[in-house]
Amino acid sequence: MPETFTALGYTANQSGRSLRSGRTSTVALVMPIQTARTQSGETFFLNVCNGVQETLLGHGLDLVILPFGSAVGQEQFLRDVVDRRVADANVLADTQRADPRVDYLLAQRVPFVSLGRTQGEGYPWLDLDFAGVAA
Repeated sequence: MPETFTALGYTANQSGRSLRSGRTSTVALVMPIQTARTQSGETFFLNVCNGVQETLLGHGLDLVILPFGSAVGQEQFLRDVVDRRVADANVLADTQRADPRVDYLLAQRVPFVSLGRTQGEGYPWLDLDFAGVAA
């Protein structure tokens, strides 16, 4: 950027950059708020958010948290997020044993990672090692 722009305090408009590049430079954490874990005030997701944000910043990306309640189902909420192109990639919380959101994202070729595993293979996930803890 030319020095004259910097001296005038100019900063590029992120919306304009996103429009031109077709990228948002964000990753969305799609998180239901009706789970017992979040209602009880557990700080697990805050710690996850902190770690993800620190890592993303090193790559020039931001984390946005997209909480949703019981007014809309998890799958429909995610479809709306993907259709609106809110983020370049998604982190799925509250992954279910059979989770249609994973199949949807794979079919749409949208980058994502799930917090927890579901049936099927060929997708990135992060889970706690409960068997290792028990051992």
